[in-house]
Order: sequence, then C-alpha cells, then structure tokens
Amino acid sequence: MHQSTHRPPPSLPLSLSLSLSLPSQIITMSVGSHTIELRTFASRDPVAIRLPDQCTVDKARSEVCKRLGLRPDSMALFALFLGPIEHPTRLLLDTDVVPIGAEISLQRWNFDVEKELKIARKDDIAINLLYNESTYHLDRGKIHPTDEQYHELESFSDPAFPTERQYHECISAVPGYTAYIAEGCTVLQDISTNDVQITSGTKIDCVLDKHSLAFKENIRKSESIIEWSWTVVRRWQIPSESEIRFEVCLMKGNAPMLCWVNLRTQKAQVLFHTASGICAEVKRSQDRAEGPHPPPNPRLAGKHYDPLIELVDNLLFKGPKFNAIN
Repeated sequence: MHQSTHRPPPSLPLSLSLSLSLPSQIITMSVGSHTIELRTFASRDPVAIRLPDQCTVDKARSEVCKRLGLRPDSMALFALFLGPIEHPTRLLLDTDVVPIGAEISLQRWNFDVEKELKIARKDDIAINLLYNESTYHLDRGKIHPTDEQYHELESFSDPAFPTERQYHECISAVPGYTAYIAEGCTVLQDISTNDVQITSGTKIDCVLDKHSLAFKENIRKSESIIEWSWTVVRRWQIPSESEIRFEVCLMKGNAPMLCWVNLRTQKAQVLFHTASGICAEVKRSQDRAEGPHPPPNPRLAGKHYDPLIELVDNLLFKGPKFNAIN
C-alpha cells in the first residue's frame, strides 16, 4: 500500500480536446419485433442489422463487428456494455441474451496491450474505434500522460492530418491506459490505516489498473488517497448488484491485517470483471516471463462467468498468515 507520487498532468492542449458532444455511431439492431440502438465511439454513418429472437451477446457482438468491417481477430478487443456509452454499468457476458429496451454500447475490453497493438496494426476500423475512445477518455481526465507524451499525442491528433495509428501506439504506452474507473463510489465503512483515514459515506473514484486498486478524490488528479498493490488484495465479491467488496491487507500498528473494503456503486459488476481480467492478464504475463506453467484458472478470465455472490481468489496475492477483521 502506498501513496502515488505522480504529479497532475498539464492542461490539455486544445487540439487534443473533443467537443462535449460525444461522437458516436448508432447501430440499429432489429431483434424479432424489437429495435435496439447500440452505440460505438466511431464517427460514422448509422447502420442496421437484424438478429434472431433471444440472441446471445456473443452472436450480437459478432454480427456488429462484422457489420462495422472489423477483422475477425479484432473482435477479441471489444465487448458489449449495458448503460450509456459514457457510463456503462454492466459488462454483458457472452452467454447473456441481448436485453430489450436498454442502452448498449461496443467498447474496448482488453488488458493485454501487446496483443492489442499487434491486432490493431492490421485493422483500420479497430484503430479508429480505439483512437476515438482513448481520445474521449483523455479529454475526460481519465488518462494522465507525461509532458512529452502530451506533445506527441498533440502532433498525432492534428485535425489537418490526424495519424490515428501512431496516436494509438503512443497512448497505449501511457500508464493507466488499460485502467477502469468507477466514479462516485460510496465507501460503506470506515477505513483506518497507519497513514489514511476514510470515513463511511465518503465519495471516491475507484481505479483499477495492472498495478493496483486505488481510491482517488478526483480522476483528474493523478494522486491517490489510498492504493493497494494487487499482491495485498486477497479476493473480491459482489454481494449485491450495487455493491462490491475487496479483502485487502491493512497495516494496523506494526501488524498487517485483512479487512473487507466495501463500496456502493452501480458499476460493481464491471469492477468485478475488471479486477478478474487485469489480475488474470498480469498472471499470464508473469507465467510467460518465468517459463512454462499450467494454464491459468479459467474462472479468472473475466467475462465468461456470472460473478454475483461468487468469491474470486486473487492468484497475485502474496502474504503471510494474516489476522482477519470482519
């Protein structure tokens, strides 16, 4: 657990800023007698597709990606989400049935940057989707480049001659590019450590990236109120659709102790799958670096099982026998 020492980024250059009107493409999906609108981050003309009744999310995603012109291997970089494109509240699982009468969006869902770069280099449509989405998140203050990275991104996003591929390669190297942020979470009980006191009812932004679970006062600030490395996060669970809890190691005096940290948020399910996906990818990267290992636990794959009520143990957790605080 540590405090972040990164300083806040400089003001965003005007040429990098998007207008407050979010550019998005509308895909009209006809499912039986129902019509559903799906949005992407692309600035393209509307299109329409027809799907069978009780269509699964996996089938719908496949048809949407084909209609957009994505290469088959690029489909692995994206998933369907429930809720407004700006604030998705649920990751739709492959086996889910496409919900009727709901807002749906196609967004980036991948934690392996090396894989993403390799796939996207061959697919201009994928590059355009990733470019628009990352530029939107940068404009919202969710990604924090260094001064040098800002200047590079500004040169690649010149409206007169934008170079989306180079922009994507540059921004994918920015720390936090694969992070997920749930804004406006409510802490449900006091958190007390040797360094930090957070009272129940405090509003925080919860940030998950490949390094840590962190709470921030504001996403536009790079500093964290409190931050735990994944090696001291033991497991997580969503006891209800609007609540997630993480079991973390807290320092009480000179003794490490395990404690549940509970948050109320409409994005609990996405946080759950993000934590699972990030830690699974970090573990795979470690395994590749260390040599042949048994395949990782498929239950940590992130989007192939329904997590409600289910506890997930973190394979990255390292620590001695701790005293538990219930």
